[in-house]
Amino acid sequence: MSESALLVERDGHIVTLTFNRPRFKNCMNPEVFIRLAEAWEMINDDDEVRAVILTGAGGTFCAGADLSHTVRWRAGEPPQDEFETRFRADPGIMWKGLLRDYRCNKAVIAAVEGSCIAGGVEILESADIRIAGEGAKFGISEVRWSVFPLAGST
Repeated sequence: MSESALLVERDGHIVTLTFNRPRFKNCMNPEVFIRLAEAWEMINDDDEVRAVILTGAGGTFCAGADLSHTVRWRAGEPPQDEFETRFRADPGIMWKGLLRDYRCNKAVIAAVEGSCIAGGVEILESADIRIAGEGAKFGISEVRWSVFPLAGST
């Protein structure tokens, strides 16, 4: 079994969520959206958690959504795994993962290094505190791909 696309690690009262798809610039796929939604619920439900750190592996924060699953979905291809199946059954889970329609009741601190583009910026907008390293680069690139930024950038 491969390593999770979103690492959820706890150290005392702090939960660290790490986008873990460095080969894909930490683009969010159905697994990431689902694991984010589950993590936000776990964090909200646990009174011992006081803060969340959101970051990315491999020197990149998050380069947005991985649109390849959307292309396959629209082409009528069947889901490739359990995460695509769940995502297709509940597309609103993406908004929950991005904290558009769901609020984390703990402090969310985003630690950004490298690229933070499109959906990466949108989840960044939901953070209470944003810290950018010297190499951080930000962008809203949806127009380049003819998509509308639905999670908050508009």
